[in-house]
Amino acid sequence: MHVDGPKPPNLIYGMPPQRVRKKHDELVAAGYVEATLKDGTIARRGIRKDRHTLLTAVASYPLLTEQIADGSADRLEYERWIELNIRWLKEMFGDRLLSVVEHVDEKHPHIHAFILPLGDASCSARHLNPAWQVKEEAEALARESGKCKTRSNNGPQKRLLSAVVAE
Repeated sequence: MHVDGPKPPNLIYGMPPQRVRKKHDELVAAGYVEATLKDGTIARRGIRKDRHTLLTAVASYPLLTEQIADGSADRLEYERWIELNIRWLKEMFGDRLLSVVEHVDEKHPHIHAFILPLGDASCSARHLNPAWQVKEEAEALARESGKCKTRSNNGPQKRLLSAVVAE
């Protein structure tokens, strides 16, 4: 275990992680994807167990946990950092941001955010991830410019790098 004497996280925004898990499980149970069958009809399928259905984010503070203790000179700056992170997460994900918890039982304090693809019957959290959005945009640009002729999964990072470097 990487933490001696782990402590429960502090809830600093939204609902407790246990409620996020319940909401997640309900969302996935009700979710579906549509598949076109060989005869052309559309069928609904349940969500696969290997689908990305929850987006999480971690932000670590650069000072040591002991440096940001209550009453310390650095505590106000740390609290401002938390406030700015939560503001950015809310702007980025809106009501899909369900929870943010703080860990102060490790060397560096950090926060974890939990984001669900609410309103998406396919339960795809991948589309919430800004890095995946950029990757898909770069691949589309590369295909449009003729620099990438395939959408196969062989080497998507190499194609992404080629597309980005070419610009």
